[in-house]
Amino acid sequence: MSAHIPQGYTGVVTGRTYNLAYLSRDFSQVVREYNNQVPIVVADSGCAGTCSGRFRGSGFSVRCSESGQEYDFTEGSIQANVSTVPYNGYLGGTTFSSTIILSPGTQSIGWADGIATNVSYKSTGSMKGSLSLRYCEMKSSVVEYPVILINNTLSLEPGSSIADDRVLSRDWGDDRPENSTEGSVSSTYGGLFLALNGTMTGTASMYWNAAVGYDVFPKGAAAINYLVNPADQGKGEGIYWTDPSPDIVAAARELMFRSSLQLGTSSTLQTVNATVARQTNVYRTDYLFVILATAVTAVAVIVTIPTLLGTWTFGRKMTLSPIEIAKAFHSPQLANCDSNAELTVLSQEVGHRRVRYGAVMEDSASANTILGIGPEKQVRKPHRGSLYEGC
Repeated sequence: MSAHIPQGYTGVVTGRTYNLAYLSRDFSQVVREYNNQVPIVVADSGCAGTCSGRFRGSGFSVRCSESGQEYDFTEGSIQANVSTVPYNGYLGGTTFSSTIILSPGTQSIGWADGIATNVSYKSTGSMKGSLSLRYCEMKSSVVEYPVILINNTLSLEPGSSIADDRVLSRDWGDDRPENSTEGSVSSTYGGLFLALNGTMTGTASMYWNAAVGYDVFPKGAAAINYLVNPADQGKGEGIYWTDPSPDIVAAARELMFRSSLQLGTSSTLQTVNATVARQTNVYRTDYLFVILATAVTAVAVIVTIPTLLGTWTFGRKMTLSPIEIAKAFHSPQLANCDSNAELTVLSQEVGHRRVRYGAVMEDSASANTILGIGPEKQVRKPHRGSLYEGC
């Protein structure tokens, strides 16, 4: 990540008077990626989880000043304190203005070492009050950006602003032409000026037009995008504008951040002390549920204990295995087995037999049928309503 913007990096100047014409090839790619919010992917970052830290790069130190200017757009008034321009015989004035300039100087090359914004706007719906004026100057500097890296995707720290950038030193570059010959030369910050000027500038005026209310004439993207019409009506009353300055500064900041990354080479690698955050599962005990679950379990144990009373009188260890139950109820299949044999012995004596529960013929002589366990092929399915032998 480069800490310096090379001379002539962002824009191209043409003509004898050095007029800014278009963006440089490299900076135009930065602007397109910014406009489309293309993620910044860092290969082999070595960050497992979410890492936050600071990267040194080229940026701006910013200084803003604010003031006010009275206006009066009430019916029949003459705006003495703002620019009043007759329009078809009606009086009115400027209610919004957003301009960007090369600082210091103008759109011509000069000795610019950054950019500046000059904004005035009607901040309330009242037709009489004070215009808000704000001037911000951004000077080229070496700064430390607060950044965050998530899944190898790098970005400025969410919620951060230029006020969170740590200014290390002024970068005393200038915006002079790279050469003094006629023809195409380059501009260090002229391309940034062009990129912001297309979306962040504009003007708007209001004029009193008697019965039809106020005529409003916005011109430029900013004059439209920052206009607020709370009443959603067409007579112009109650409308106002918001301040585009924070968005202009934020856009310039991210464009410089992306430019610093694009200009990075193997010689500008940085070692960054980062804070790593990982997501882990944290369990919290809800003691009410613990008490209730313990109480239910205790009740289940208590009501089960009576069913086990007397098991010690069996004389040996007993189980609820179907084989032992069948032996206890004198199953014909186990008639020849030891009546006191344990499960392991009974399993060996029974061996592999396919049996099932159902209607079994007790003996061929009596033709009595009982419900019990017998060889699979000799057992029939019992039917509802049928009578079977029993005790």
